[in-house]
Amino acid sequence: MQRVRVDTSDQAARIQSTIVDLLANGPLMVTIEPYKPPAKEKQKLKMFAMVGEIANELGYEREELRQIVKQKYGPKVAVQMRNGGVVEYPKSMSKYSREEASAMIERLFQLAAETNVGLSQ
Repeated sequence: MQRVRVDTSDQAARIQSTIVDLLANGPLMVTIEPYKPPAKEKQKLKMFAMVGEIANELGYEREELRQIVKQKYGPKVAVQMRNGGVVEYPKSMSKYSREEASAMIERLFQLAAETNVGLSQ
């Protein structure tokens, strides 16, 4: 079984062509369903939306606040340098695990409450 996400009419046309070609081998079962992003993707979208709302309310640029939040509250990535030293830097929000994303969303809710920012749900 093959699952394919279709976002454009060009992709749909290619799939149609593939289906027509495969019909030469016999009948097919084709199922079409709405796309539902995985939970991790939903978390990522939620984090970015929350950062944007908080930034707008507090007068920050979205990217500026995202960097501040990552530095202050997010997980860090450690890199071993050639000279033996270790450098830590904030992990990219798009690379967060589900647990890290959940923790950041909770922290963003706290930040919004602390700064009296009303978030849309």
